Amino acid sequence: MNRIVVSIAAVVLVALSCVAFAAPAGWVATTMYAAGSTGTLSITPDCVADGGGYIYSYTLANDTQRDSIVGFSLTFANETPVTGFTAITDPTGWSHSVWAGEENMIWWVAQGEGSALRPVSVGGTPIIVSFRSTLAPDTSKTAFASSQDSYGYSGQTFGPSPVPEPASVLALATGLMGLVGLKLRRK
Repeated sequence: MNRIVVSIAAVVLVALSCVAFAAPAGWVATTMYAAGSTGTLSITPDCVADGGGYIYSYTLANDTQRDSIVGFSLTFANETPVTGFTAITDPTGWSHSVWAGEENMIWWVAQGEGSALRPVSVGGTPIIVSFRSTLAPDTSKTAFASSQDSYGYSGQTFGPSPVPEPASVLALATGLMGLVGLKLRRK
């Protein structure tokens, strides 16, 4: 009987973790500005559920007239464990570094001027970067985006919440209650 109850509880938890997910309402493009420039960059965040985690992706478009973007970073709250982010993708000709601690960011860098993000007005196409995290998406702007170029465009965008999602906490609590129940039953 106990095995049946444990099996049913496991199936329910798996079902809860597989519920269809879409990025929170309000996750819209953010405009990044720079002092001294009339141009802007736009960053469009997205998030999809992926087997117990989430894949975050960001599309960066260069709406300036002449600036080529050779670097881009996403900085997260100090409580966000960036070293736990996996499956970090790079646009063609770019590479990334993960900095944890005081900086707490993922930094993407073009490996040459030919790989730089060129303005859309001269044929440049947006780039997409992404990573996987077990942290649920936040409904407020928790990430800071910035660029490496002659002006330094910046702005806030959406990202993972530094607080664990309720389903993970529920699963942990259920598991602990089960262990306590087994311990009490053996006495």
